[in-house]
Amino acid sequence: MGRLYTASETVGVAVRGAVSGRPQVVVGPATAHPASVSPGDQFELDVTLRNLGDRTARNLLVSLATGGPFAPLGEGNTRSVATLGADQAVTVTFTLAVDANAKPGAHSQGLSLEYEDWSGERYSSQQSVGLMVTARRLDEPLLLVTGYDTGQAELSPGQVFTLTLGVRNVGGQRAVRALIELDTGQGAGASGLGVIAPLGSSNVKHLPAVEPGEERVVTQRMAVDGSALSGAYLLQVDLSYEDEDGAAYQRSEVISLLVLRPTFLSIELLDAPAGLTVGQEAPIAVDITNVGRYSVNVTNTWLESEDFDIREGTVYIGPLDSGTSGTLDAWVTPRRPGEVSLWVYVGYIDDFNRDRQVMREFRLTAAAPETPPTPPTAPEQEEQGLLSRIVRFLRALLGLGG
Repeated sequence: MGRLYTASETVGVAVRGAVSGRPQVVVGPATAHPASVSPGDQFELDVTLRNLGDRTARNLLVSLATGGPFAPLGEGNTRSVATLGADQAVTVTFTLAVDANAKPGAHSQGLSLEYEDWSGERYSSQQSVGLMVTARRLDEPLLLVTGYDTGQAELSPGQVFTLTLGVRNVGGQRAVRALIELDTGQGAGASGLGVIAPLGSSNVKHLPAVEPGEERVVTQRMAVDGSALSGAYLLQVDLSYEDEDGAAYQRSEVISLLVLRPTFLSIELLDAPAGLTVGQEAPIAVDITNVGRYSVNVTNTWLESEDFDIREGTVYIGPLDSGTSGTLDAWVTPRRPGEVSLWVYVGYIDDFNRDRQVMREFRLTAAAPETPPTPPTAPEQEEQGLLSRIVRFLRALLGLGG
């Protein structure tokens, strides 16, 4: 039978008392720069966060409530702080714009705070800060971009162009020491400068003074990067200026420039017919090659002409990668002799999902059909017979054979 063995050992277990306290984050002073903001202004809001608790706050998120007269710009409406120790403070900054229809007076801007302690327990609170909106003075200057132009609807990679901006003072006082700066793009999808860069001068223009109601034209020579992709590129126009009392103003507007990669398709006759004859059908083959750097979604390719009857003159090609080609094989019958024209159309979808087409004309030569010889008439045959007998008689008379 088996034997039972037992042994006893002692281990130590550390027992800690319950941890008391918690982090407690509150909003301290909030300061706007500039201190006085009016409808349509852009400003920065510095918000101080202080931990009044006795434990560290982790993964702190502070978010601006939306729906009021203030809209976040730039990096959005949320800022994060990794840790905020007990009795410590940190300042986060938001960039805001005042709604153009905001009513003058005091407004409350809500803030949402979320954080946790080291044990993972989460905390949240809703707080607010007060901001004052002052009525815009009717006699202050106000510069607006009234329009812009590049000379064409779409730009191409590698293209050099001139950007023309119209800047109007719609305020009631002269704007002085105005600076117009083309800043990096902000927006969805594509940035501005870097893809579209200034040439010949910097991206900042100076206007010494703009009178009320006056519009000034600002031009900037620019170039599109040769490797730019198709898309809408956003350029931020920063306007900073002063009134005659030295008060500073700053506004930002955004314009968009369209860049479209060009399509390069080579259209050639593979075997040009050596001889075309009116009324006689002949085969013809057209080669479509993508000689560009990017894929092209070719749709239908077709032939048209006023000088030919065409059979099987349409074909779907489909996407063509760089360096690849497709072929259209058709039959043509010339209608008239001489120089004749054949038009080849190639349809494709561009990068803005629009139906486009290119055309190339080929000039060929068609010969008239050969006319068979006309047989001689009966009188002509009798005349030819009489002449033949006379010639034979003379040859016999001269001893030359008959």
